[in-house]
Amino acid sequence: MDYFSNFFEFIRLLLLLVVGGTVFKVCISVIEGKKIEVNPLNPLNLKARWPIEKMKENKDSVEEKN
Repeated sequence: MDYFSNFFEFIRLLLLLVVGGTVFKVCISVIEGKKIEVNPLNPLNLKARWPIEKMKENKDSVEEKN
C-alpha cells in the first residue's frame, strides 16, 4: 500500500510542476503583451539544445549541391 502512496505523491508533484510552469509561462506572456500559446504535447515548450543528426545530414547534402 505504501507503494501506491509514493506513486500518487509523485503524480501529484509532477502535475503541480507542469501546471505551475504553464501558469508562469502564461503570466510572462501576458506581461509582455504576447498572445498565449498552449501546446498540449509540449506544455512547457521544452526544446533540445542541439539538432537531431538528420538535420546535420540534410545540411551536408544542401552544401554539396551549392
